[in-house]
Amino acid sequence: MNRDRTLQASWSCLYALSLTGCGLLDQGDDQQRADGNYWRFGAQVAFRDDSPGGLPTRLTGGSNLTHSSSIIRRENRYFLDVPACTNEIPLTLNEDFSEVFTAHREQCAPTEAAKALGYTERFYTALHIDLKRRSLANRECGTSVDGSVGCAQATGVFVPFEGEGSGGGGGASNGRLDPKLANFSDSVRAWRFDNESDAALMRQCAALDETGEACDPDSRSIRSIRISGTVHEMKDGRYYLAGYDCYVENGYDGEPLRCGQSFDGGEDVGIPQAWIYRFELNGTDLHFKAEMRGKDYTYYLIVDAPLVDP
Repeated sequence: MNRDRTLQASWSCLYALSLTGCGLLDQGDDQQRADGNYWRFGAQVAFRDDSPGGLPTRLTGGSNLTHSSSIIRRENRYFLDVPACTNEIPLTLNEDFSEVFTAHREQCAPTEAAKALGYTERFYTALHIDLKRRSLANRECGTSVDGSVGCAQATGVFVPFEGEGSGGGGGASNGRLDPKLANFSDSVRAWRFDNESDAALMRQCAALDETGEACDPDSRSIRSIRISGTVHEMKDGRYYLAGYDCYVENGYDGEPLRCGQSFDGGEDVGIPQAWIYRFELNGTDLHFKAEMRGKDYTYYLIVDAPLVDP
């Protein structure tokens, strides 16, 4: 599998709305501050066109996200500082939800590491930060020196650092956050795929066999091992597949469930959407299946992976 762990995006300038008088986050000692240092844990799923296997768009791999970011306030504007970009990202306040920030079509100068890997342009087509839900979701695309474009989508926990030095106020802190506890505000545990194991296996195919349990041997298909990803157990009993943005009950086997709601309203950049129709978690063994629906095509995804703690 080709894992592109550095796929990032560029962004064009979009100024944040004025937050004066909104009662937002950092007014009063009892309000959580928006500005500060945050820790992100989740998963990214990358896609690229022109697959040698013949699929219109193929998964090129998943990667685990574990890094720190910062929200910076300057007067009445907020900016996001992430390792993927060498510049800060202007954020826009959602007028209907006082703890939600968004950005669209924002450019970012590629890092030196990205340039060395052949990326010439990067941009996030959509970004959504929800401080109450403690989540950050984004879609992104990157252009290589050969002109080819790869895109990705990522979802994950986005929480302020806690521990010594936090002061109980804003996000700024010198403390560390235990990844086992760093979940969405309505979740109880997180795991990652064991990407050191050959049993972490993904199959993509244009058609299933007559049983619906495996790829049709006569169809175009791609087989990948040691794949990456993360799973969260939610307080309501459902499970969440980061990167795919899927909520599903254990033991589900039925009509395909639409994933990707976090990206509603974002620009369509050709990333296929997952519709999951089977999900089983037996101990630490994960099995799920999904239809990957693009603009004018569908292919199938079958994943088996052992889970380990982050």
